[in-house]
Amino acid sequence: MAALFYFERQYDKALEQLKAIQNLDPNFTLGYGLLGAIYREKGMDDESVAAWNRGSTLEGVGFSKEELDILGKTYKESGFKGHWRKHAELLQAQAREKYISPIFIAMDYAMIGEKELALLWLDKAYKERSSWLTEISVDPVWDNLRDDSRFQDLLRRVGLPQ
Repeated sequence: MAALFYFERQYDKALEQLKAIQNLDPNFTLGYGLLGAIYREKGMDDESVAAWNRGSTLEGVGFSKEELDILGKTYKESGFKGHWRKHAELLQAQAREKYISPIFIAMDYAMIGEKELALLWLDKAYKERSSWLTEISVDPVWDNLRDDSRFQDLLRRVGLPQ
């Protein structure tokens, strides 16, 4: 339900659902990623970054302590955009060692308004047939790309409404 409310841009209702989930299971990892996305959309940068980092830590597949320290320092020095730019760089470095879906790198760039890089990584995600592309027509993270003809073409290629 929280994800549906998020996709409908009903962020407060989504937060209510996630709070109920966290009361049942404070270590539910997927909830933290969605929580971070909702906080991002509400302009709550500190809370957004903290939720994403908490989810990554709980999953155990995120970043090392050293990388989290780098991200924390970057956030303090360069703010939200600097944090997500560095996050994308770290994901690209990890992708040389293990699989990282290009959709997550595209998402980082979309969040900070780097349209060209977001579209480049979305195209890579398309070429490898990422299952995450099924959400691009509804996920608010892509809203700043919707008016771009290349994004519209991607929607068409994926088979989603434009």
